[in-house]
Amino acid sequence: MTFFQILDRVIAGVEKAVVAGGMIVISASVITNVFCREVGIIIIGAEEIDEFSIIWVTFFGTALCARQGIHIIMSALIDRIPEKQRKPLITTICAVTGGFSLILAFLGVQLVLAVLSRGQVSPALRIPVGYFYIAAPMGFLLTGIHYIRTFVRNIREDGIYLGVE
Repeated sequence: MTFFQILDRVIAGVEKAVVAGGMIVISASVITNVFCREVGIIIIGAEEIDEFSIIWVTFFGTALCARQGIHIIMSALIDRIPEKQRKPLITTICAVTGGFSLILAFLGVQLVLAVLSRGQVSPALRIPVGYFYIAAPMGFLLTGIHYIRTFVRNIREDGIYLGVE
């Protein structure tokens, strides 16, 4: 197994762990917060934990969907065009989406650096707000890489691929 295959497996594991762990944290936090409010207990920072988790699950979930090729596609359009035209269309979509995701990753890094330089922290937990937003450039970078890999796979191999897995 090559270094890049090992790296890919590690990244896939991180994506899955962040999404699964985030969903567990969101579920547990929301349920606990609802029960506690019913008995008059307020958990300080519960909403911030939920927000933090939702942001991370969203962006890493996007990358995971790009890896697995399970993003919503325009199947109504794709199913209606001749099969010979599907591959060029999907290949183009992967290239454009990958490039756009990499641009958003670059802009996301600029946003995170700007937010971190201001020293803004969350009200309840006092966590630097930039930590909330760092998921965006990470998720967009991984999404872009997965789409570019799918683009290359569609060019090199026969068949139509929507993801790398």
